[in-house]
Amino acid sequence: MADSLITRNAIADSLKELTDNKPFEKISVGEICEHCGITRKSFYYHFRDKYDLVSWIFRTEFMDKAATKEYKNLLGLLDDLVYYMYEQKSYYMAVLETSGQNSFRDTFIESFFPVLEIYGEAFYPKCPQKMMRSAVYFLASGLISFIKDWLNSGIDLETMIETTHYLLDNSVNIIRESVPPSSSKE
Repeated sequence: MADSLITRNAIADSLKELTDNKPFEKISVGEICEHCGITRKSFYYHFRDKYDLVSWIFRTEFMDKAATKEYKNLLGLLDDLVYYMYEQKSYYMAVLETSGQNSFRDTFIESFFPVLEIYGEAFYPKCPQKMMRSAVYFLASGLISFIKDWLNSGIDLETMIETTHYLLDNSVNIIRESVPPSSSKE
């Protein structure tokens, strides 16, 4: 088991290093294997494909560790997420460029969905239960889009943390209190 984890981590490190110089979509499983000195058979013993590897990296490096912590609120979890993504900035910028089936965006939404479901009723108190899944998907999709834009913006970590706090602290109230501009013409 320990050898398997060592191999998985070596494969993950290889992918991260390769994304420093090459777009994720252009990196092949063969290149990952060559870079870390393993066979393709060994790679496929551990992962279905490079997308499975990306999912594993996020789950083991962030989600599994976050699951061991007791957060007072969603902001604490989001702070940890932002710090983690900042530490891995070039890698996450690379994997977030890929869209469609098996993309990191899908992994993120799938991983964060159960967490955000807990907060769904607080964010959307009047949302019919039948629509809650869509409302939470809306929240998760917005969060990963927000993070992707931030990583590509060059905005520093502390500004991102402050902005995230501001948006979460104020968004629900702003939306509830907003009155649309009058569409009538005088």
